[in-house]
Amino acid sequence: MATTSKLMGLNGFYGYDSYSNSAANHLYIGKQSTTYNYRSRLTFKPLSSIAAIGSSRIRVTKVLLYIRRNDGGPTTITVGCSSSGSWGASLKATKFASIAATTQWYSIDITNMASAIGAFTSNWYLHFTGNSPRLRCNGTASDYIPYIKVTWEYVAATISSDSDEAELGSTVNFTIAPEVSGETHTLTYSLGDASGTIATKAGDAIPWTPPLSLATAIPDAESGQALIQMTVYNFAGAVIRTEVYYQTVTVPESVAPVIPSDGLAISLVRGLSWCALAGETSLSIVPKVDMTGAMGATIKALTATVTNGESAQTLAWAALSEDAGVFTGAAAQTAVLASAGTAEVVLTATDSRGRSASRSASVTVCEYSRPVVALFAVERYEPVYDENEQISGYQASDLGGYVWVNLQASVSEIAPDGAQRNSLSWEIRETLEDGAVNVYTGSGAQSVNLVQDRSVIPGAVGQGETRQYALTVTDSAGFTAVQYDAVAPGRANLSLAASKYGVGVGCIARGTQENPLFECAYPAQFAEGIFGHGGLRVDAAAKAYAVPDSDIASGFAVYADAWRPIVARAGALVTITGIMKASVNTASASGIYTLFTLPEWARPAQDVHAVLQGSSTNLYWLRITAAGAVMVQRYRNSASNVVIPAGAQLTMHAAWIAADAITA
Repeated sequence: MATTSKLMGLNGFYGYDSYSNSAANHLYIGKQSTTYNYRSRLTFKPLSSIAAIGSSRIRVTKVLLYIRRNDGGPTTITVGCSSSGSWGASLKATKFASIAATTQWYSIDITNMASAIGAFTSNWYLHFTGNSPRLRCNGTASDYIPYIKVTWEYVAATISSDSDEAELGSTVNFTIAPEVSGETHTLTYSLGDASGTIATKAGDAIPWTPPLSLATAIPDAESGQALIQMTVYNFAGAVIRTEVYYQTVTVPESVAPVIPSDGLAISLVRGLSWCALAGETSLSIVPKVDMTGAMGATIKALTATVTNGESAQTLAWAALSEDAGVFTGAAAQTAVLASAGTAEVVLTATDSRGRSASRSASVTVCEYSRPVVALFAVERYEPVYDENEQISGYQASDLGGYVWVNLQASVSEIAPDGAQRNSLSWEIRETLEDGAVNVYTGSGAQSVNLVQDRSVIPGAVGQGETRQYALTVTDSAGFTAVQYDAVAPGRANLSLAASKYGVGVGCIARGTQENPLFECAYPAQFAEGIFGHGGLRVDAAAKAYAVPDSDIASGFAVYADAWRPIVARAGALVTITGIMKASVNTASASGIYTLFTLPEWARPAQDVHAVLQGSSTNLYWLRITAAGAVMVQRYRNSASNVVIPAGAQLTMHAAWIAADAITA
């Protein structure tokens, strides 16, 4: 399509003998006198504006010089272009034109001088002859100023390719339609900061394999426009013209992130060997993405979606560590898996080109419940003469010297592949009166039942002793169940064994010939007072009560198992020892809080009060009511009552006479 434009007027002119007419405000170019014919030089740059368009596909088709003849002006004009500024041998192009004597605008076709116009834009001459060899330029009317019009057209591309899109690493063929015979062509390419040469002074058919490395020039897109610069040479090797062609290049699908085989690392938090536990297990996921083949692309998103039953959750990583193009995320943990069946995990990495890689895995989720203790009871082993219940290996003379354990416990069945993977182990910690601890352990496949076995714990237990027992049942996943029990001194049983010296009530008399003894393991009630030669001695408590967690009121707990509160009775005397704590901040500073309730045999006849030590320098008021309530109030810091803070120690030690030991 041809386009015409008035590019610019003369940007400077002068004559060898030009003058101005101030009255008419005229400027004349040329010699006023008809005696001499002089030339006037005008300078202009018409093609510089065309070049500014910036396209090598523009071809000038016509260049016209417009001149207005004034009255009496010249009848012929010679247009010349010189490279040196002189009119002689340096003249490169000329155009002679005749002008009629009529005053009007004239156009002079100087198209054949177009190449000279482009090369010599500053040295133009107009030579006027005939009549008055001059032109008049009205200083107030621009219509008198000469100007140039250039007509040009866009040249159709002479280079084409056999594919609209060329994949990096694959060959595309360029075909060139030469304008003249003998042409050669040099092709170069550029894309972003990358550039190179395709062919140098080659023929009309040129193949090109765009290098795969060009992908780094377009890290955020799947394709780009490579600029192909073609330089055309004639048969003599001179540059005829240049041409620009754009070739779309695409990044192969293979240029993408890769999640390696170890890129989705899953570990179970509180699970069993690739068997998650419903309601207990969460997943710890460590992602890894290999970007070495992504050719400059960056990671835009890295997520793991975990689907379990009806619920789904997504983990996302923003910060990654990099080592030689391999990116690793820190371990991220899901919420607990709630549904039995499977948990599907899909890790997806998306790069800056929008390409993704994924890897998936599934985790078996099993139904699960925590360990259960159906029964835990510790009783004295007390066989009787001629009883068939005697336990093999123990003699009737061992009355009350040992204890047996009745224990029933079980753990959840977990068999994801048909084989039970869950088993239990149990531990019994026996705490003696002096604080020493004996530990007994055992195990079972899925359950343990010692009720029928009446398992005996070895080691003599004195008839007068009180011992505490703590049972812990643990399954393969590490979950536990805990129960507590205690044994008190043995039952009353009069023993007058001939082989012993003395009398034993509830135990075997351990007197010697030199020191005969009367021993009693239980409290004895006498209608009259007791008189003892050499004094009266009470050897052991009659009863003991280790406060279990189930009997402790909400908001409070045992400070430590070794200091579990124990209520013991020796005769009429009842004592309480141990340490408790607030498990949460109490509601107010003025409240009265019940910790637990005493068994009937340990209750006082009237309320017992004691001011005891709390944490640090704090004090509190311990109150034990006749109804058995063990209460705490007025927790004090200096002179003010304050809220009992979570974790605060509540030491306990008090003694009183049991209500049932007091008679009127």
